[in-house]
Amino acid sequence: MKNIFFIFIISLFVFSASITLSGCGNGVRTIPAGSLSSYKAYTYTVGNGPTGIAVAPDGNVWVTNFYDNTVTELSSQGVTLGTYTVGSGPAGIAVAPDGNVWVADIGSNSTTSSYVTELSSQGVTLGTYITVGSGPAGIAVAPDGNVWVADIGSSIIGYSSVTELSPSGNILGYIKYAYNTAGYGSKAVAISPDGNVWVANRGTNTPAGVNDSSVTELSPQGVTLGTYITGGSGPAGIAVAPDGNVWVANFYDNTVTDLSSQGAVIGVYAAGSGSEPNPDGIAVNPSNGNIWISNWGMGNVIGNTVTELSPSGSILGTYTVGSGPAGIAVAPDGNVWVANENSNTVTELVKTANP
Repeated sequence: MKNIFFIFIISLFVFSASITLSGCGNGVRTIPAGSLSSYKAYTYTVGNGPTGIAVAPDGNVWVTNFYDNTVTELSSQGVTLGTYTVGSGPAGIAVAPDGNVWVADIGSNSTTSSYVTELSSQGVTLGTYITVGSGPAGIAVAPDGNVWVADIGSSIIGYSSVTELSPSGNILGYIKYAYNTAGYGSKAVAISPDGNVWVANRGTNTPAGVNDSSVTELSPQGVTLGTYITGGSGPAGIAVAPDGNVWVANFYDNTVTDLSSQGAVIGVYAAGSGSEPNPDGIAVNPSNGNIWISNWGMGNVIGNTVTELSPSGSILGTYTVGSGPAGIAVAPDGNVWVANENSNTVTELVKTANP
């Protein structure tokens, strides 16, 4: 979720030719006009302002609808299975090993506490839990079932934070990062194969904030192992590859960074072609190590593409999706799912042998 509290987002209505197929999803499965290389794009309508997206072990897809205060569940075929009410301004979303779904409700922020919501795999609300800080934006579940929440913070309260919750929602610990210092602006979180926790710290949310843009590594016990400069500006998304390398989407300078598992910069690469990449979400395909980036755009220039990179940072393709692509996830079958915030849709990219 991008500049929800910092800029006024102007919706763009993009009209293009399309091919509509019947008998799938919510009644409409669309292949946008234009070349998509070796992928076909299918589009499904969800709620208002889809922002975060996650794929469950059973292949079902969960999407946060920021402006509706809801979460939509889709089948792996794009059929709407349910829409469930959660807290205010749902942003990040993650699925636990037990199949329960955790939602970061960024709109619930206050000067004292904020909230996350836990749903069962059937969409039943199991609990609403307090975090430490303001503006829970990113969320991830560790293999032990503990939940890590990145609270983006604000200059008003003077800090951002990372909170660890137990599977039952109890606060196990937290770390605060002062405004305009390394570690501030905790926006996204990911868990590495060794259980360490990686946090993308967007900084002070201005392009000039490059000096306080960083990535923090925590142990499973919440001990800070390192704070690393990415070589980019405004880390917004983060993902860990099967080899342990950490990939970071740098929103303000249109790049992605590849970090080693020790935090060393391996490379900084272009996020995509064109004038509006502004990468926000990032995901790794575990089967081949390829990197997927959603190019959200910025201000009045709203993006509508995602980029695929090789593990060495080479651009393999740029594909058209909906308007304002935010969250991105790779399903177990290798298909790529994208939440398009400004068009109220989700795009599924399906690999094809003969495009």
